[in-house]
Amino acid sequence: MKTPFRAAVSIIVAASTLTLSACSDRSTEASAAAAQQPAPTPAVVAAEPETSPAPAQPDHFYAMTEDGEYGYQQALSDDDIKAGRATSALLMVRYLGDVKGVRSIKYVDGDISNVLSCAAPCKFVKSKLIYSGRVMRTETVPVTDGSVIQAVMSDAFNDRLTVFGRKAS
Repeated sequence: MKTPFRAAVSIIVAASTLTLSACSDRSTEASAAAAQQPAPTPAVVAAEPETSPAPAQPDHFYAMTEDGEYGYQQALSDDDIKAGRATSALLMVRYLGDVKGVRSIKYVDGDISNVLSCAAPCKFVKSKLIYSGRVMRTETVPVTDGSVIQAVMSDAFNDRLTVFGRKAS
């Protein structure tokens, strides 16, 4: 005679076997039914958010242009920093053009102007400080990396500037 415990285990095993075989029969039936059904239409998938392309870098160094002059951002001086200034005024220059391979720019402040000229490869600029139409001082200054004059002359030699007084074409 079987003990009640063995009988219970036998019943559980038999029930489990029947359940597993019924599941496999159902899954076979479900697979066959699914094969006969038309494929479900895919749910609408939310589109990935569009990433905007990085803004194109300008092909020049000037920050702005106005009335034929080009504005270049100057670095802050130690005095500016001590005074708590966050930015400095733009240096507004006029491009004078190319004469025999020498490019020249001019900046004007009232009666004082400075003409800076450079020939390729533009390692040094010649500076003429002019007051009321008279040359007061001339000097030759090296062009250093990251300087405003390097940016201006780079734009001049890369034909990014229009001669002052001429209309841009």
